[in-house]
Order: sequence, then structure tokens, then C-alpha cells
Amino acid sequence: MKLARFFSLLTVIAAISVLAACSGEAAKDEKKDDKKAEANQPADEEIDLANARVFTVEGMNCEHMCVPAVKEAIVGIEGVEGCKVVLKENRAYIVADKEKCSDETIISAIEGAGGFTAKVADETEPTDEGA
Repeated sequence: MKLARFFSLLTVIAAISVLAACSGEAAKDEKKDDKKAEANQPADEEIDLANARVFTVEGMNCEHMCVPAVKEAIVGIEGVEGCKVVLKENRAYIVADKEKCSDETIISAIEGAGGFTAKVADETEPTDEGA
């Protein structure tokens, strides 16, 4: 019985150690991944931001998994011509044919990517760039 408790305790300690190590590594790698993710983002010239629909996306917390997941969900929608997802602003800028792609379709796709909530951005909401 004591041996079973020992192995249970050992398993719990090992699991906690793995979780702590992953969290630490994620923080270290986040800076590297931020630069890589920014490099993978289309330049502003490639997206007509003046004609983009803007959505607030909550639940994103990293450049290396969240931003690509949201972007992939958006790009997969029929009628989407381009998008830019900005973690620091919690925003997605989307250029899409309104006839083929409704706001509800975009919101559904973003939320379907897992753990995110989305809404059409309120133009009065400040962004990091505008604050």
C-alpha cells in the first residue's frame, strides 16, 4: 500500500514538473516565436486595411499558436481575400467579399478555432497603436 502511494505521489510530482517546464519554455520561446510570427504576417501593403472589416478576438495569448489558429480559421472562409491578426490589439483585420462572407460566418469560424470569442469591433475601442 505504501509503495502504491509513493508511485502516485511520484506521478503527481512528475506531472507538475512537466507542466512547469512547459510553461517556462513557452515563455522563453515566446519572444523567438513573436519574431517568427510577425515575419509570417502579411505586410500592411498586402491587406487593404482601409476596406478591412475589424473584429475583436478575445482569448488569444500567444503568437505561435493562437494567432495562426485564428488566421487559419479566417483564411479558410470562402470570400476572404486576406487577413491580419494582431495579438497586441486582440484584433483581426479581414478583407472579404460581403456577399460571400457574413460577419456571423467570420465570428463562427474564429470561435470554432477553439477557446476564442469574437465580435465586430467597436470603432471607439482603443487599440495599443491608438492608445
